Amino acid sequence: LSRFATNEVSVDYTIASAGRMVTGGVLRFVPGRTVLFVPLPADQSLCTMGVTLSDPVNAELTGLRSVALSGGCTATDPLIVEGDVWRYFKGTQQPPGDWNSLSFDDSTWLSGPTPIGFENSSGYESRIATNLTDMRNAYLSVYARREFVIDDPARVVALAFTMDYDDGYVAYLNGVEIAAQSAPASRAYDQPATASHEACCGSGTPTGPCPPESIDLSDHIADLVPGVNVLAVQAHNQSLSSSDFIFIAELFIAVTP
Repeated sequence: LSRFATNEVSVDYTIASAGRMVTGGVLRFVPGRTVLFVPLPADQSLCTMGVTLSDPVNAELTGLRSVALSGGCTATDPLIVEGDVWRYFKGTQQPPGDWNSLSFDDSTWLSGPTPIGFENSSGYESRIATNLTDMRNAYLSVYARREFVIDDPARVVALAFTMDYDDGYVAYLNGVEIAAQSAPASRAYDQPATASHEACCGSGTPTGPCPPESIDLSDHIADLVPGVNVLAVQAHNQSLSSSDFIFIAELFIAVTP
C-alpha cells in the first residue's frame, strides 16, 4: 500500500504461466500494514510467471496491475547426452582454426559415441564407448563436435552444460568459448592439461563433485541460432604417458511451451 489504512484492505491476485492459471489468492492488509508478499509457486517447470492484481476492497489500484517474473526454471531437457555420436579429431596436429564453428565441415572426421577415451590400467574400461587405443604416448588432445537443433531460440529460457573429464577441457557453443577447466593457456593441440582430474564415471576417487557440476549457460542463450547449432569440445590429457583419458559432454535446455 502507498499509505496506512484504518480499515482492512484486500486485493485478489492470480499467478499464470504459459497461458494457464497456476494459483491465486487474496492479500489482506490489516490496519497499519503496508507490505505483503505474493507467495510464488516453487514448481521448477515454471520458467516465467505473470502476477496480476484485481478487485481491491477499501483501496484503489494506482500502480502496476500485473508483472512478469522469471520462475525457478532449470535446464533439464536433454539436447546432448552420454551415448550420442560425435565427430572427433585426434590431436596429432592442430585442427583448422574454425574447427569449433557452425560452418566447419567435419564430414571427414572420425565418429563415435561418448564416453570417448582409453584406459591402460583400470578405472574407465567398462565405460568407454569409443576406445582411443592409439592415444597413449602419441597425442595429448582430442577435438570433438556434436550438432543439435533449436527450433526457436526465443523460447529458450535455460541452458546448462556438464562435462565429466580426465584431465582438462575447453567447450564452445557455435564457436564461442563457454567453459574451461585445467586447459592449456595456448589452447594448442600439443599442450597438456594443467592439472590432473579424475572423472566421475570411473572406479577411482573422483576429483570433483559427482555427478559433474551443471554449468549455467544462460548468458549464452543469445549465441543460439534457429536450426542447427554445434557444441564443440577439446579435451586434453595431462601427459603423453598417462594411463587413461576420457570425456563425456552433455547439454540440457528448458523452453517455454
